[in-house]
Amino acid sequence: MNPRHLDPATAPRQELLLKFKPDTRSTVSRETVRALAAAEGVSETQLIHRALAEFRERSARRKAPVARPLRVSTANVQTRLPRSTLQRPQSLREAAVQGRAHGHLDASLREFLDEFYVATDAAARVRMLSDEPPLGDDARANAYLAAVAEHLALRNRLPVPEWTAGAQRFLRRPFFPGGLESLKATLLKESPVAFRRRLIFVDADPLYRPRRDTAGAAIGAAP
Repeated sequence: MNPRHLDPATAPRQELLLKFKPDTRSTVSRETVRALAAAEGVSETQLIHRALAEFRERSARRKAPVARPLRVSTANVQTRLPRSTLQRPQSLREAAVQGRAHGHLDASLREFLDEFYVATDAAARVRMLSDEPPLGDDARANAYLAAVAEHLALRNRLPVPEWTAGAQRFLRRPFFPGGLESLKATLLKESPVAFRRRLIFVDADPLYRPRRDTAGAAIGAAP
């Protein structure tokens, strides 16, 4: 996010730059976003989501609990998670359980996506999406997890898990995860169908991870 190569005459003011820190989130103007996106050679939404992802990842590393036993509540009974859940999640369900236990669902989802994209065959990917993540108190997270599963299935020509059609996997009010008012019009247009039909509005490629570039095409992922 370094703007040093921008024309000094048009460079945004220093205090308006995308300076995401572990403990604070600065605000930026639309003009700043446009200038930085042009300098980086990416779209405005890609720039914003990349910055948000970097912010959340740094925050997750900073705030992650140390040496605390993981627990998940099911039917009002606390259950200690098995030791295997301390590893990278091997299914969307594991990602949801781990993320909620730690309080960092975004970080767990990113780890799951890395594992999903390097899976060796379609059958393995089907298994990674088939088990339903437990419903939680956050309706937005419940719907977002279903959108993730459906989008990954559609993009990779896999059967869409039946659990994604549950009524509690849809929102009644629009949700813009980035929280950027000025980009709503763009997100309304770009959001993939799995997200849009749940009233979740994101950019055109919300689940991108670098590993997909080298692993996804090997088993026939859709462009």
